[in-house]
Amino acid sequence: MVSVNKGKSFEHKIEASNLSYVNRGLALIQRITDPVSITGGGKIIRAKSTIDFLGVINGRSIAIEAKQYSSANLTFPLSNISDHQLEYLKMHSKCGGISIVAIHHISSDIVYLIPYKTLEPYLTTVKSLKKELLEEISILSNIEDYLGLNSKEDNEKIIKRITV
Repeated sequence: MVSVNKGKSFEHKIEASNLSYVNRGLALIQRITDPVSITGGGKIIRAKSTIDFLGVINGRSIAIEAKQYSSANLTFPLSNISDHQLEYLKMHSKCGGISIVAIHHISSDIVYLIPYKTLEPYLTTVKSLKKELLEEISILSNIEDYLGLNSKEDNEKIIKRITV
């Protein structure tokens, strides 16, 4: 059974970080709500959303798909990312935007940031990202400051790390 609220706590923590970023003038990143329509009979119909967050950082557009998982062996199944979400990240990246998948492993409380261009070659070659591969291709982060913008590191260096 799939839980509708799976990953919501991670998304709420990202929203808190985003508020910190906007309050400090570092970035403006907002949650994209799921599109809904209401029929004449009052029935709510949810459409597929694109990605979870969209914004701007240092003058560049940024799109983020947030995923949360718990696995004893730290393996992340790529099937957790929908095809339409991957397509959005691909097109956003192709148009010059920063496209990132932020993956939160619950028990270790580690956030893996993977730029889409880094992830793309693995989408057709593996079904899941094992811990070693996750650590190799991602930028490790913490949940309170997932983009690392609150660190003393220069924002330009951070932007270079998350873009490929």
